[in-house]
Amino acid sequence: MRFGRRFGIGSQDTAMELTPLVDVVFLLLIFFLLTSTVFMQTGIEVSLPAASVAAPLGGERIEIKIDKNDQVYFQGERLGVAALQERLRQSAPAGEVPVLILGDEDCSYGRIIDVYDRCRSAGADRLWFGTVPRSEAR
Repeated sequence: MRFGRRFGIGSQDTAMELTPLVDVVFLLLIFFLLTSTVFMQTGIEVSLPAASVAAPLGGERIEIKIDKNDQVYFQGERLGVAALQERLRQSAPAGEVPVLILGDEDCSYGRIIDVYDRCRSAGADRLWFGTVPRSEAR
């Protein structure tokens, strides 16, 4: 009863083929490289004002940025102030998601109040203003 030799169990040719493994690793590497660039944050330059009681706002939120030229960006997309209110209504019905207003320290106060007013008119109840801690200020 020598079953081992008949079915090739005892043979010496038991080398593992690495070519398919290398192919799969390269495919995974390319996949992760391509998908990681999709999720990069858009670069809107905003210099936030400093505050002594700045605290991080975690979780899901809507970001509205106002740059030093008073241009308004909703989630990284440049919008006019008139379109902001409608876009906010579509994104956060009944004020369920907090809205973070990140105004550059050199933007006009009137633009910040205009954005704040339009957010309130769209039904946003949880409004936050972005700042940096005084220790991190330039």
